[in-house]
Amino acid sequence: MYAQRSAFLTGAATVLLLILPAIHAQAGAERRALPSEQSFFDTLPTVLSASRLIQPLPETPATVTVIDRELIEASGAQSIPELIRLAPGFQLSYVNGHTPVVNYHGLSGQYSRRMLVLVDDRAVYTPAFGGVPWSDLPLAIEEIERIEVIHGPNAVSYGANAFLGVISITTRTAAEETGTHSTLGIGSNGHRRALLRHAGSRGDLDYRFSAGYTRDNGLDNLEDGSRIHLLTGRADLSLGPDDRLRLQLGYNGGDREIPPASALQRTSERAVTSSFQQLRWERVLGREDELYLQFYHNQHRADETSRFDLDGLSLPFSLDISDERYDFEFQRSQHPLPSLRVAWGAGLRHDRVRSPTYFGTGKWLDSDLQRLFGSAEWNLGRGILLQGGLMVENDDLTGTHLSPRIALNARVAAGHTLRAAISGAVRTPVLFEEALDYRIHIPPGIELPLGVSSGGLAPERILSREVGYVGEFRSLPLTVNLKLYQDRLEELVSYTSTLPLDYRNQDTATVTGAEAQLTWRPDGDTRILLNYAYTDLDRSNVSGIPSYYRSAPLHTASLLALRRLTPRLSGSLAWYWHSPVPTDRFDAPYDDARQLDLRLAYGFGGRRRPGSFSLLARNLLDAGADPVNDDLFGAGWFLELKAAF
Repeated sequence: MYAQRSAFLTGAATVLLLILPAIHAQAGAERRALPSEQSFFDTLPTVLSASRLIQPLPETPATVTVIDRELIEASGAQSIPELIRLAPGFQLSYVNGHTPVVNYHGLSGQYSRRMLVLVDDRAVYTPAFGGVPWSDLPLAIEEIERIEVIHGPNAVSYGANAFLGVISITTRTAAEETGTHSTLGIGSNGHRRALLRHAGSRGDLDYRFSAGYTRDNGLDNLEDGSRIHLLTGRADLSLGPDDRLRLQLGYNGGDREIPPASALQRTSERAVTSSFQQLRWERVLGREDELYLQFYHNQHRADETSRFDLDGLSLPFSLDISDERYDFEFQRSQHPLPSLRVAWGAGLRHDRVRSPTYFGTGKWLDSDLQRLFGSAEWNLGRGILLQGGLMVENDDLTGTHLSPRIALNARVAAGHTLRAAISGAVRTPVLFEEALDYRIHIPPGIELPLGVSSGGLAPERILSREVGYVGEFRSLPLTVNLKLYQDRLEELVSYTSTLPLDYRNQDTATVTGAEAQLTWRPDGDTRILLNYAYTDLDRSNVSGIPSYYRSAPLHTASLLALRRLTPRLSGSLAWYWHSPVPTDRFDAPYDDARQLDLRLAYGFGGRRRPGSFSLLARNLLDAGADPVNDDLFGAGWFLELKAAF
């Protein structure tokens, strides 16, 4: 602990030494600059989630990518994980057609345990595996207004599991679209999709309801089809000039085919139900003084029975698992001094998990967590912001731990801002790692232990240092967002290489790299987004188990170009690529991955009743879209019709 605190203080001093010379050199030029501060921020997005304070992009204490509604539609993405590739450094792979893997820095893992995903400030990872069940989320892409991707640890704002990064999804308010909207889609591999949304108002109440159905046959040559039903609802009620109440509900349910993991195993079917309820009260207490109280409940259940065929004996075994989360949070945002803004609050969380197969008992396993947090932004003048924050958490598994951050932002010239930051974070083990007791019983009386955890795991730790730059070149016009970083990770949890599997704190890693995003708008009808990331992962491998999900490509790039061709016709081109992925042992690396998509959309109707017809040609290269499932990921097409009534 002493060494980590010393490293943090040393890094903080380094941050100041890196950035103060540039501040001093530009102080005179800053006073002579003609453009106002507001004119600089007009074309840059506002960030909502980096520090729990509303900030322009150059003022955030961490590197952030904003994926807005225009980019979401132009990408032609059929799922949320496909959208995340529009942020530098992220890759996408598949275990099967309904189990995508979002990879960042090569350490995300199949379940993305080291990344936090929020939907309207509600964490959606499951307490059992700690992962994000992407295909089980009660959320339609049409409901998403924007996605903010925070690159690097942000436990100071959101606690444990905001370890490598945060993906914060904000949905559209109930008042943003009125009337009835429908979406019908058809595509390759048996893809069928229908979504019906209705929104309206009654006095001070705005509401929206959605119902949808999706089915497809999954990836080529795999038995991994899915049939998914979706129901969501939202109500925004004004209780007066200063109070607002928001209620959100969601349900996702259906069947997923699970391909066999070995020649002895049969294809099984998993019945999944996922639901949530979220209630939030907001009050305005004064100018830039607001508070909210929020409560949500997540529930996830998967019923699955698989079979092993062994010497003519068909052996069934259950993989059923259920989990729940109850979370309460309070936050207040204030502007107590002209130069000081703060956000602070507290939260309580209760998790429950049950699985007779994975945990060796039919009883519920419980875990509680308490948290206190605070962030502050101090304007020192002359375009200099000093920011800091601290998260204090206490949980049943690992006790009390701290996650700090300090950052300095300096506007060195009109349109150009430098940032230096250092932050620490933890990831607490999930119950699957801490309490695994996975055994198969073979008649007569044979017990085969597959995974038995020793318990007593310590939290994983990361110390992250970064230097960033946000620049706006209005004459082009071009915006640039750059990041140089080094992350040191310790006490990483991984499983042993012999049966029964056991989870232990046995690995370390150092990740050094650079990320860049360029946004170019040569005219009002064209927008080009270019991303690049260099990732150098140096990771110990005590377990000796090779794993693609724990490796990182050295180079990752993506491009999204959109163009309005006529007043009604628009087109976009999306390209994704990353270099070969090294493995942990002496195996040959996975090949590089390439994907090229082309989309054309024709709009009809007016502002009150907009509609569109679009055609997406996916993976026109017809190869290499997924380095793991290269032979299962061929070219595809999708037709989609949207209409309003």
